[in-house]
Amino acid sequence: MGAILDTVIRFLHEDGWHPEQMGQQPIFGGRIEADNGSWEYVVQVWEDMHQVIFYSRLPREENVPPERRLAVAEYMCRANCGLGIGNFELDFTDGQVRFRTSLDLEDGELTPAMIRTLAYINVSVVNHHLPGLRQVISEGVAPELAIAWVQARMSD
Repeated sequence: MGAILDTVIRFLHEDGWHPEQMGQQPIFGGRIEADNGSWEYVVQVWEDMHQVIFYSRLPREENVPPERRLAVAEYMCRANCGLGIGNFELDFTDGQVRFRTSLDLEDGELTPAMIRTLAYINVSVVNHHLPGLRQVISEGVAPELAIAWVQARMSD
């Protein structure tokens, strides 16, 4: 293992994330339980590129059906527009929803505080937006109405 991976693994264990390695690659994941639902997290470490990528992924059973993908993509664009860190992604092939935060460490050293920020911003954004996303996905709410509702809740 490299220094980046060692730091990531140590943080995940010490902070109670209960990571499991996914295959042979330096990819680890687990489950997140938050106020507005649960989902998977995945952390990828690319030592040779000096990168750490943290994903939140909605469960496969919540993949967006083809007829709702454009509306969900609009919701995500609206959400991404106001974000300082991270972005929503939609796989148009299977409808999987993800949120990604990442770090490039080419000339720096990874610290547990950096990983904590990467992970907790990710989880916080997904937790805030999950009800709005679900409105668009399963209730057919217009993206602009769902994002306005989420933003109003965030300002309360």
